[in-house]
Amino acid sequence: MAEHAIELDNLYENIAKDEVTEFEEPDEKKEAGITKPIDALLDANFMSQFFMKKLRNIINFQYINRVTIKKHKLSIDDWRYHIVIEYNISFISKRKNNLKNVFFDETVFCTAHSDEPRKNIDILKFLRSNGFSRGPFAVPTPLFISKIFKGSFYIGAKGHDLYYFIKSKNRKRIEKIVAQIAGWLTKLHKLKIENLVLFNKNIKEKSRISEKTISLAEVVPGVKNILKVIYDRFPQFGDFYNESLKEFIAKEDMFFKNKKKRWIIHGDAHPKNFIKADNDSIVAIDFADFCVSDFARDLGCFLQQFEYMSNRKIGDNAWIENVNNLFLETYMKKSSIHYDNSLKDRIENYYRWTALRSATQYLFSDKPQIREAERLLNQIQEGKIVLL
Repeated sequence: MAEHAIELDNLYENIAKDEVTEFEEPDEKKEAGITKPIDALLDANFMSQFFMKKLRNIINFQYINRVTIKKHKLSIDDWRYHIVIEYNISFISKRKNNLKNVFFDETVFCTAHSDEPRKNIDILKFLRSNGFSRGPFAVPTPLFISKIFKGSFYIGAKGHDLYYFIKSKNRKRIEKIVAQIAGWLTKLHKLKIENLVLFNKNIKEKSRISEKTISLAEVVPGVKNILKVIYDRFPQFGDFYNESLKEFIAKEDMFFKNKKKRWIIHGDAHPKNFIKADNDSIVAIDFADFCVSDFARDLGCFLQQFEYMSNRKIGDNAWIENVNNLFLETYMKKSSIHYDNSLKDRIENYYRWTALRSATQYLFSDKPQIREAERLLNQIQEGKIVLL
């Protein structure tokens, strides 16, 4: 126990210095190296010291009174992880000519991933320099990158994500927010890829955001890794996964072969990644899957996730269908895009792919939720997708 404490203290010291740039890969005879940095991210006392060092030159304060932690996403599989954590930090400061302590709070988010190079900070800078710094559609204020955590830290928007309103069953607010999210995505998809190319020319090569098309086959953790785990752990789903992934990828490949145009997309557009800020703006977060691809992927992803989350918390299928149609109608009107059978097929393809991706997350979790995964797999198999 004492040896573990010393080892953990040494690790935390390295994290505070941010000196470690690579995680150890797991060894069958010892604990996976990355689990300890995760422990650190979830340790309020350590994070208080971490923020004291990291935020000193960014925010004007004297001390940190406390740090409270809220987990938004905590996906850990063996030595891999993808996490989104919210830190509410209570600062202590002193005004000039005033001996009394002044307390103020700030919300900081961490988005970290073990497998991918994190470029969230540069993505936020790119978007903020292209109209997303303020106004009705925005992104958070970037802070810094941590090499040891392989993550980005940014100031969060004060407000609640769409899922909060789904849980509270506030239908009027949900409808308004969904229409606003359609507007946010429209603005993103209208950005020119040339703007991204120009942005990349002004930053270091290793920090550049990929300008190449990212297909479904390339989305982390990758098709081969998914199939290997499914066949090893859940062989009853193996063939269905294999055939479904082939179908989704083939349909996308066909579109890319016949269409040269590409769009900048969020890549993971679901209710938990859109904040209804207190100033009434919509703020998007978690750009782990931000890339150049087909805009229909964002639409299919949002429709599937909104329907799934709303079915669990509200359960009114007719109302959910109406809201999904409101989302599509608003997007098509704002984007001036014609909704034809080709676009409908692409959206449905990404809708079903998103359902499979969600099922995968349930199966790959620490405590696999097979029943929830089966619900999603049955939805794919039945193909009951209602759109405009």
